[in-house]
Amino acid sequence: MKTIRTIAASLLLFVSAPGFGAELARLAPTATHFRRPVAIEAMDVITAVVANQRSGTLSVVDVDSLAVAAEYDLQGQPSDLAQRGGRLLVTDRQRNRLLALEIGRDSARLCWELSLPTHPVSICLASDGRACSVASLWSRRVSFIEFAVAGGDDVAPKVVATVELPFAPREQLWLEAQGRLIVADGFGDQIAVVRLDTHAVESVKTLPGHNMRGLALSPAGDRVFVSHEMLNEFSPPRASEIIWGGLLSDALRAIPLEKFVDPAASLMDTSRFIMVGNGTRGAGDPDALIARADGRLIIALGGVGEVAIVEANGISVNRIPVGKRPVALAAVRDDCYLVANQLSDSISKLELTERPKSQATSPPQKADKPATYGNDQYTAEDADETGAPGAATVHDLYIGEEKDLTVTLQHVDLGRHPELGPAERGELHFFDARLSRGGWYSCHSCHSDGHSNGGIADTFGDGKEGAAKRIFSLLGVTETAPWGWLGNKPKLDDQLHQTLQLTMQGRKLDKQGVEDLIAYLRTLKPPPPYQPANSAEDTAVIAAGRKLFETLDCASCHAGATFTSSEVYDVGLTDDLGTKQFNPPSLRGVGHRYGLFHDKRAANIDQVIVEFQHQLPRALGAEEQQMLIRYLKSL
Repeated sequence: MKTIRTIAASLLLFVSAPGFGAELARLAPTATHFRRPVAIEAMDVITAVVANQRSGTLSVVDVDSLAVAAEYDLQGQPSDLAQRGGRLLVTDRQRNRLLALEIGRDSARLCWELSLPTHPVSICLASDGRACSVASLWSRRVSFIEFAVAGGDDVAPKVVATVELPFAPREQLWLEAQGRLIVADGFGDQIAVVRLDTHAVESVKTLPGHNMRGLALSPAGDRVFVSHEMLNEFSPPRASEIIWGGLLSDALRAIPLEKFVDPAASLMDTSRFIMVGNGTRGAGDPDALIARADGRLIIALGGVGEVAIVEANGISVNRIPVGKRPVALAAVRDDCYLVANQLSDSISKLELTERPKSQATSPPQKADKPATYGNDQYTAEDADETGAPGAATVHDLYIGEEKDLTVTLQHVDLGRHPELGPAERGELHFFDARLSRGGWYSCHSCHSDGHSNGGIADTFGDGKEGAAKRIFSLLGVTETAPWGWLGNKPKLDDQLHQTLQLTMQGRKLDKQGVEDLIAYLRTLKPPPPYQPANSAEDTAVIAAGRKLFETLDCASCHAGATFTSSEVYDVGLTDDLGTKQFNPPSLRGVGHRYGLFHDKRAANIDQVIVEFQHQLPRALGAEEQQMLIRYLKSL
């Protein structure tokens, strides 16, 4: 169904043999930088390792004291971690590699590294440790790696297959008993099912939702849990729709396992939808997910700085405040969990204890606090708060008639960091769901990691209700004035003020806050080319397509280095309110988009050229069509 490419073993080079690896440089305890942790792995019950993406370092943490025992320079950008036989596997999204390290409190040694497709973001390890898969986001591939073992040491791990996917993958889950790997869309609504025996894509299924950031198998092995958000394209951003989660909801889906195994089955058939947000209190950006043996679920709520504990019945949800943007979880023991808080450069430890209510010795502390929303002024000083407790705190959660769940929480910074600059403050705003009424969604909720969730929303961008439009990617957005589908916002701060006022309707940003948010948006660079040239012959085809692009006058609307212009044009399309003139979106990275035109009526570039013949002055032959399509996919 999909292309599978076997990689020659000669391309898979060990940097060094085990026992003779290079030592990673150890940083001084006074090292000062922004770390931005994105993954955490328990090596055993006393030691954990944290992957710090921005600083390119790995922090070794003592689980009992939460003290940082060491920090090592990886010389890259770690994106995920997995422990295999006492060694640490690390994906590096900057240098496109998988590494194996022997790491501890005294030293870190590189055992080997392996080349991977661009932008690896997650590792999924088989239970026996003999194989793993790595998902690479922008290259839309999953690599299957096998580890040969001889005498206790690794011998030349090999990429045995690279599977191409129709979407940008992120989260993965091995279903070993069923011989399947499921891979979730990193932005939109698709899940691929890959056979482990043939490494072929067996099916691609749709799950209504986006930002699928957590996958877990139920303790009984009969269901798969998926944490995600769900956007309602028919719901305009009225206060009544936002506050109850009608516009965008924060959810958990429990899907029967057989729905993944049967290629023809729908994931929606007999699945269960669980609202993590409740009442008028949203749970913005549900992220990492762990399923406990007792049936409870632990979910990081990135947008509101909390961890949710969902009872086995799926009805009761208790929430504990941690740090800013919790994005990764690690189970140390059945009763102990670590949380990586990305935007506060910190980790939190949760220890869970159940006890009969008759043993309670003090009144319960209410762990949940009302969401902050409405017209509160949101300042830079507010964004600079840590938002997490320093010393240990205790939360008594009453979950039924018989037992309490007591949660003891500790928190520690991973090290010194500089004073927050405008871009860092803006980053806090971008991922903060408190900017929306009730805390249901952040900027990231629709513009996933600065890109797009691929959805359609009616945000009143045209000043009217009833014409939902495709959500733009914000990668490279500061270079593509004017803004909005109608090109009616010549200044980016005007666009942001409208978004905050009409779409978010939560805590207001002051002038400095808006400037900080723009500073962060400037750091979002365009995505890499969707399909760069891969041979001399392919380069020639792309060059011919570029010439066609220019001679067909496509460049008059999609001009210059940004492939857009400041005007609006009648492009032969009409929205639901009769609007015919639109500002042309940039074509940089156009192949990475989920649907094209303002309403996604075209599924992909091929359909734009072949079926719609969009704005073409003449009919193209089949060969010309393919040249033009190939050029657009190279952008």
